[in-house]
Amino acid sequence: KSGKVFELMAKVLENEKLTPIDKNVFMALVTYNGRGKIFPTREQICKRIGINRIPTISKSIKLLVSLGYIKTQRRKHSSNLYFINITGCRIL
Repeated sequence: KSGKVFELMAKVLENEKLTPIDKNVFMALVTYNGRGKIFPTREQICKRIGINRIPTISKSIKLLVSLGYIKTQRRKHSSNLYFINITGCRIL
């Protein structure tokens, strides 16, 4: 399974539709991966990649979802759950 994640990481890095920030957001999410559940706050993602604009993180997450690299699950009164989508990417 980790081999597929590395393949996906390479595809994300090679995707010209993604900005460097989009790519860093994806890589940050991968670093939070534990037992398939990823649930950092947007503030934590900002801190990990060294920016302070939460709307920028939100935009990147929406793009990564639309391209099929990640899936999100909203949770009330908590951070979202994120899932790395190693099988269902539309743009590879």
